Amino acid sequence: MKQNKWGLSLTDPHECIKAHSLGTLDATNLVVRGWIGSAHIDSLPFGNIALAGVETHLGALDLVNGGALGYLLNPWATVLTNQTSKYGAYCHTIAGC
Repeated sequence: MKQNKWGLSLTDPHECIKAHSLGTLDATNLVVRGWIGSAHIDSLPFGNIALAGVETHLGALDLVNGGALGYLLNPWATVLTNQTSKYGAYCHTIAGC
């Protein structure tokens, strides 16, 4: 079976990956090009827009994704707050999401 440089098969549209911060840009591009079926991304850098097939999580106080302003560009994203995140509303942490 053919694989791309990430080790994902190029023929399985049901494959899903999880990405964080700058890796979210690669994950989004893989979905858009049809190389994978979907992606789960955390802390998409501010100014970027996630497309269909990409489950997006933004930290309400995360400066990388623009905090609550990131929601303006990605209104379908899930914004993580103190109540919904064990990371204290920060999606961008040293340990990742």
